[in-house]
Amino acid sequence: MTRKTTLRVDRTARVAGSGIEASGYDWRPGGNRSLHQSNPEKARYSRALNGFDGLALAGTWTPASAAPGCREVAQVAPQSVHALIVGEHGDTEFPLWSTATIGQTPLSEWRDDAGTLLFPRERLETLTHDVVNAAYKVIAGKGATNYAIGLSGARIVEAVLQDERCILPVSSMLHGYRGFDGVALSVPSIVGADGVRRVLDTHLDDREEELLQRSAGTLRASIQLFS
Repeated sequence: MTRKTTLRVDRTARVAGSGIEASGYDWRPGGNRSLHQSNPEKARYSRALNGFDGLALAGTWTPASAAPGCREVAQVAPQSVHALIVGEHGDTEFPLWSTATIGQTPLSEWRDDAGTLLFPRERLETLTHDVVNAAYKVIAGKGATNYAIGLSGARIVEAVLQDERCILPVSSMLHGYRGFDGVALSVPSIVGADGVRRVLDTHLDDREEELLQRSAGTLRASIQLFS
């Protein structure tokens, strides 16, 4: 992280923290709601907003999706592929393959017409690499990933305004979640009119648990830069 980026992140977080406090933000049911869209800022936001524990804050999740890659392999509509991306919005994000499904069928059990399993571990590792590095391809092509993050932000606003209570992998301040405290990771959460209503304790296999701990460690390291 460059000094220029560090100063920009620090300035953005100071505005967020002081602005919320000075605005008379009402976190009670029916009160105000805050949605911030950030990438490197997320680490600094975690620290700047750590005192606002009562707020139903939500940050956008990573807009990356495993659906396109799975669709190409399985030859099904992407809407039929259900695989959440969790972790920090960056290089340590990862798909939850252990609970991914195509329709009602676990991804690990999906077969082609000949009965061949289509998603062995090697293929999942390749798909994970493609998902994590998709942003770099977009940036190389047009300079930014602004459209994807805009869509994810709009989806959260829709869920809040319509009180959908849908499950989205959004970021919120985590306390006591799998041993995490004071970090904002994208994890499955129920989102409605009150923002993040509940963070879900989703099943993770051993590998996914290790990856989530690694992702949290990456954010903690970034937060230390501002301590």
